[in-house]
Amino acid sequence: MRNRHFDLIVSDTNYDGIGELVRSSGAARTVTNLWRSPPDNQFVGDRFCQILLEDGLISKESIAPATLHLTEAERQTAAAELANLPRPIALLIPDAGMAIKRWPIESFITVGKALRQDGASVVVPIGSAVDLSDQLAEAVGGIVLSRRSLRQLAASFAQADLCVAADTGPARIAAALHVPTITLFGPSWRDRYGQPAPHINLQGAPTCPDRQPQTSPLRPAGMRQLSAIADWQTCLEEISPQMVLQAARSDPHPRKDARSRVSTPLVVRPQSAGDADGQHWRCDHDQSCVAIAQGNLPEAKITLMASLGGALAAKLLPWVDEVLPVPIAFGKI
Repeated sequence: MRNRHFDLIVSDTNYDGIGELVRSSGAARTVTNLWRSPPDNQFVGDRFCQILLEDGLISKESIAPATLHLTEAERQTAAAELANLPRPIALLIPDAGMAIKRWPIESFITVGKALRQDGASVVVPIGSAVDLSDQLAEAVGGIVLSRRSLRQLAASFAQADLCVAADTGPARIAAALHVPTITLFGPSWRDRYGQPAPHINLQGAPTCPDRQPQTSPLRPAGMRQLSAIADWQTCLEEISPQMVLQAARSDPHPRKDARSRVSTPLVVRPQSAGDADGQHWRCDHDQSCVAIAQGNLPEAKITLMASLGGALAAKLLPWVDEVLPVPIAFGKI
């Protein structure tokens, strides 16, 4: 790090001497504390963005929910693989990085069987515990999603209409793909590590013996006390299948609405963009408007019409799938 020049280094990690390494790197600006005594009920991502905004390192317009961008080819390949599955498709993820963060497999099976009775197809990706995936898929009549690259996995997740998972990376991927996600929390605290609305976060017992300060924030004073439960298997045992099914059937943000039929919009004057219902997306500049358009149409391929100079910069925008350069000013179109 000392052999390279950086104008800015931002790290959310301070342990093992990483913070001191960043501060001594010679970078013009460093940020190594993205915590700074947060309030009890602020998500980690919101906290990070707030600090970076207050430090003048980002603009308010640049803050948006996490979104994963897939190519059209990736989406088509995944859609073809799952094309024969009846809708809706429920993605059940029984694995987690630590056993204490897993929801009991019996609970997953109960939910999977109920969703199958509701007419849903169940897809179970293989995790580190292959036996859990096989057991769940076999018990509910679902299919196992084989191992694949991270982008291929994301493309497959994008085909789902619902995801139920413990607090694990794949749950974050599903939410960032705008798949309605129910995340189950045990040793970690949902009001700090949960997914933003309209995703749903369910909390296991906060008094679980394995809920340690080094792996999660201390319980805030206002969180209710629970009596000790003997013979813990995981920290999620207090979450019942009925709670998950109630959340799943509440349909927090249906994906297959009228907007999903818009597949290839052309954005010409981004600052005056809007949807078919006449609702305008207020924004201060072209980039933020295109980002809002992508958020409203997450499965659409967005083409931006821009001047020759603007087209060069537009290619760097993650919200734009294709740029259509024009050699004349917009005012003369």
